[in-house]
Amino acid sequence: MSGIFLNGISELKVNMNRLIQGMLVLCLLAGMASSTFAQTSTTTTTYAAIDYNDYLKSPFTNPQWDPFVQEGFEAMDKNDLVTTIEFLRKSITLGCQSPLVLFKLALCYEAQGSYYSSVQYYELSKEQFQKSNSQHRYRKMFNSNYGRALYMMGETDKAFPILEQAAKEDKSYWICKLLGQISLTKGDLDKAVNYYGQAYTMNDPANTATEQLGMLLELARAYKSQNDLASTQKYYETALKLDPTNKEANDFIRSQQKNNSLEKAMQVLEKN
Repeated sequence: MSGIFLNGISELKVNMNRLIQGMLVLCLLAGMASSTFAQTSTTTTTYAAIDYNDYLKSPFTNPQWDPFVQEGFEAMDKNDLVTTIEFLRKSITLGCQSPLVLFKLALCYEAQGSYYSSVQYYELSKEQFQKSNSQHRYRKMFNSNYGRALYMMGETDKAFPILEQAAKEDKSYWICKLLGQISLTKGDLDKAVNYYGQAYTMNDPANTATEQLGMLLELARAYKSQNDLASTQKYYETALKLDPTNKEANDFIRSQQKNNSLEKAMQVLEKN
C-alpha cells in the first residue's frame, strides 16, 4: 500500500513542479510576480514604465546606473531574460540596491532554473523592501515567490512555512495545492485535506476536473496507506462522481463490497 502511495506522491511532485514552472513563465511573460498568475503569454504589459517610475521615487536612483536599470526593465517586458540580467547586474555592480532590481533578477534566475541565485536575490530584495517600495506588488507577493523558489531548489522544509504565510495573504490555487502535496509527503493528512480542500473548491482555470480527480485519488491512497478504509472509500466514491470509469476507485469499492459480503456471511455462519 505504501508503495502505491509513494509512487503517487512522486508523480504528483513532478506534475506540481511542471505546473509551477509553467505558471512562473506566464508570470514572467506578464512582467510581474503575481501569485494569481492571471496574465497570459499574449498579454501586452507596460510594467517597465510603471516599475521604472516607482524606482525613480526610491532612494536608490543614480545617474550612473539609472540607464541600465531602465534598459533592464524594458528587456524584461520583452521577455529577454539574458539582456535583463545583463543590464540589471551592471546596475548592481555600480552600486544599485533597489529592491525592484533585485526582485526582477530573482524572477529571471528562477525562470532560467538557477534557483540558488534566485533565492539569494529574493533574500536581498526583502532586506531592501524595508527601505523602499514597501507597497509595490513585488513586496506584497514576496512570500509566494520566495517560497516557490525555495521549493524548486529542494528546500521544502524552509519553503513550507513561508508558503503557508503566502496562503494567508493570497489563497491562490497553486499555493494551496502545493501545500497539500507537501503535507502529504510529510504525512500530515489533516493539513493535506485542508489545503487540497481549499484548492478543490477554487474558481481557477487550472482547477480542472482532471486536477480535482488527482487530488481525490492522492488523498484516497494516503488514507489507504494508513489503513483508514472509511476515509479511503469516501474519497474514492467522490472520485467516481468525477470519473465513473476510474479503475483504481472502482477496484477499491468492489473489493470493499466483496469484503463486506464475506464478513456478513461469516457472521451468519457464526450465529448458526
